[in-house]
Amino acid sequence: MSPKKKGPSPTRPTNGAAHNGRHGRLVRSPARSREHESESLRLTELVRDDLVKLPLRATDQWGAVEELIRLMVSRQEVPASLASAALAAVREREAIRPTGWKYGLALPNGRVPGLKRVVVAIGVSVPGIDFVCRDRLPARIIVMILLPEACYSRFAPGLDTIAETFEDPVFRETVLAARSAAEVVEAVEDAESRILA
Repeated sequence: MSPKKKGPSPTRPTNGAAHNGRHGRLVRSPARSREHESESLRLTELVRDDLVKLPLRATDQWGAVEELIRLMVSRQEVPASLASAALAAVREREAIRPTGWKYGLALPNGRVPGLKRVVVAIGVSVPGIDFVCRDRLPARIIVMILLPEACYSRFAPGLDTIAETFEDPVFRETVLAARSAAEVVEAVEDAESRILA
């Protein structure tokens, strides 16, 4: 019987992706199928420093959503042709139930027809933005998640895992005090590694 292989580190990509040292970018293996590209919605697999907006310029909910979509498009994570569909998807989801969470966190999300993979961007607003959060506090950390329409039901449960990451008050304050996008990504990696340890 061959010895069991050790599992991947919780702070490393598990979907066939590897970190490129520059800018914390992810390089995905072309050998992996889209079906298995990112099952868990772990932020460490999906967020990199050029997908963090620090600080957000927007002062209202839809301004923040549009700002993060523009960021995704500018980083070529979302095709420009899908920008309008992405906004419509988030609006549709928001109409069902507000995505404001607790602890100053909002998780706007939507399923976008034609999108090939999960895309995540983080925006930080120290003053906060009204996202109709459950505890009625303004959202200061906005994690926007766009999901492929075909596999939305498989990825959607991972939103709770992301929310759990932000329950740690020390982690939230670290993100809000970050001076750079790289510091936000580092804080996310540290927080997820503690949760998954």
